[in-house]
Amino acid sequence: VTAAPEEIPPALGDQLAVGGRLLIPLGAYEQDLVRLTRRPSGFDREVLLPVRFVPLTRESRRPD
Repeated sequence: VTAAPEEIPPALGDQLAVGGRLLIPLGAYEQDLVRLTRRPSGFDREVLLPVRFVPLTRESRRPD
């Protein structure tokens, strides 16, 4: 993901198969690069390092 939402959009996690990974910057002003891994019982979330990406704005998201 190349823009930073404040939290992981559920639609992105829903698309991951078991064993699938998502690298996403998370946060408003201070951000962390997070690796989300899909497991049979849920998700593993690992903070990798601090980063700085443009924010994911409401206008760039698909309507609910």
